[in-house]
Amino acid sequence: MIMDLYSSKYFGCSAVTCGKVFENYWTPMGGYNIKRREEQRREEKRREEKRRGEKRREEERREEKRREEKRRGEKRREEERREEKRREEKRRGEKRREEERREEKRREEKRRGEKRREEERREEKRREEKRKEERKKKETKKETVFHDCDSSRCSVWSNKKAKEEDEEEEEEKRRRRRGREEEEKDEEKEKKKEPTPQSCQNT
Repeated sequence: MIMDLYSSKYFGCSAVTCGKVFENYWTPMGGYNIKRREEQRREEKRREEKRRGEKRREEERREEKRREEKRRGEKRREEERREEKRREEKRRGEKRREEERREEKRREEKRRGEKRREEERREEKRREEKRKEERKKKETKKETVFHDCDSSRCSVWSNKKAKEEDEEEEEEKRRRRRGREEEEKDEEKEKKKEPTPQSCQNT
């Protein structure tokens, strides 16, 4: 085909050997350069392939970016879940320790109350035994000692003194009872003042 295009039939010379006609064939005839058109088609094809490659790579970059963002989002959410779990465990531990402290405090108060009441019972028992001994002595004194009314050892005086001592003992018992009742009331008030644990608002 090239030999036909460059033959003397079109240009009047041997186009194969004529460099000038070889570069610009068909131009004198008002046509267009076939070689340049072929190069343009190849160049256009290369540009199209390049555009498609760029577009494909751009899509791949976007897809990779989306995947990366998704991975980061999953990782962030996983960290948030772990952090929330740690906070929840910490809150539960604090609540459990607080309950244990309160329970220990209640047990300690109960032990102290039991100890105090035991001491009071022993003290009351000792006082009761002492009163019995005193009464026994007084009864013995009433039966055996009878002197003149002016004497301090007179049975009338002894009976009066014993009665006064019994009244004092009764008054002392009443005072102690009132004191115990007041202490118990104070303890009840202190227990009511203790703050109750707040329910978790973040769950």
